[in-house]
Amino acid sequence: MVGGAEYADAGIPQYWIIDLVERTTLLAYALVDGTYELSGEHAGKVALDVAGHPVLLDLDALTRR
Repeated sequence: MVGGAEYADAGIPQYWIIDLVERTTLLAYALVDGTYELSGEHAGKVALDVAGHPVLLDLDALTRR
């Protein structure tokens, strides 16, 4: 597990780490049996489910000028 112990204790079902170095990427983690497991590695445009709602992200747009 990568960090997140306080999140797990609070029952937060998922968290993301966004890396803005080089090409922007997102690591998604999901809470499974009290610990976080990597649920996906993403770049570019991505559609994620957050609490039953679709969330569309354009990761490249985060650093586009």
